[in-house]
Formats: sequence, C-alpha cells, structure tokens
Amino acid sequence: MMDGLARELVVRGRLRVLCVDTRGAGRSSGAATWTGWDEVKDVRAACRYAGAGGRNVVLLGTSGAAPFAGTASLSEDVVVGTVQMGYTCGYLCSVLWRGHFGPYFSSPKPKLFLHGSKDEHTSVPQLKSWIRRAPDAAELEVFEGVGHYELESPSYDGDVAARIVRFIADRGLRA
Repeated sequence: MMDGLARELVVRGRLRVLCVDTRGAGRSSGAATWTGWDEVKDVRAACRYAGAGGRNVVLLGTSGAAPFAGTASLSEDVVVGTVQMGYTCGYLCSVLWRGHFGPYFSSPKPKLFLHGSKDEHTSVPQLKSWIRRAPDAAELEVFEGVGHYELESPSYDGDVAARIVRFIADRGLRA
C-alpha cells in the first residue's frame, strides 16, 4: 500500500526507503498483537537494519502502526525524527495503546503528523491534545476534507511525499 509513497520519496527527496508491514498486514506473515509491544521490537529491528553503517533514519508510521513506530523511535539512536500519518490516539485506540503515547509525545525528537480533518479514528482536537506535550518538537499538517484511509491512498502520495521531504529539509534530518 505504501509502494507509491515510497517511490515518491525516492524521486522527490532522493531518500533511501525501506517499507515494512506490521505482523499479519500487507505481505507480512505472523499475527498482530493487541498492545503492539512485539511490533515495537519488529520496528526497532527494521530501524537498526536501515541505520546500518551510521545512516540516519526518519521513521514513517501509519495508522494503527504509528504509535508502535513512535515508541520504537525512542530507543533507537539512528532514528533522528518521525513522520506519523493518520496517528491513532482516539478513545478506542487509547484503551489498548495509551502506554505508547506519553513517552513518545514528550520526546524531544522531531515529529511531523500528517492527518486528515475527517479522520475516522482520531479527531484533530484529540491529536492536538497530545501534540501539545512536545510543541517545539512536533508539527501538524491537516489535510482538509480528507479521511483516515483516503490520506493513505495513492491519490495523496505526491502531497504527502512533498511535505515529508520539506520536513526533513527544514529540520536538517538528512536521512
């Protein structure tokens, strides 16, 4: 699903891109866990792989995997920033994943949140209430009139990639 966005990031930003599905999603085997702690281990391993040889990593988390990517970024020195698309921190998600939110949002690592104004899982005010914990480290870009799954669709790959490339350049996070 992220192949088009990956291509856009390579073309627009001349970035090296590694796409990883979570357990049981896309082309991955295994089964997802309810709380995401095993998925955090998977993301950490992918970050270490991508950061081999001293490369910086800007980690992109999407949808339900975004909280796990955020948690993984905290303990990996190669991760110099994160981009979260459709971060899920609404009421239902917070029941299972709340343990991922606090430490991540209060981390000083740069964060970019890309979110649809019509996101079906997390409202913009809900996301903003968490982002306030790290105002200097976090940026929010709201795509007006766009839903959660729509933002992840190929029709937004160019806009999303352009915003990610600008974030990396503005923050000096050369990946």
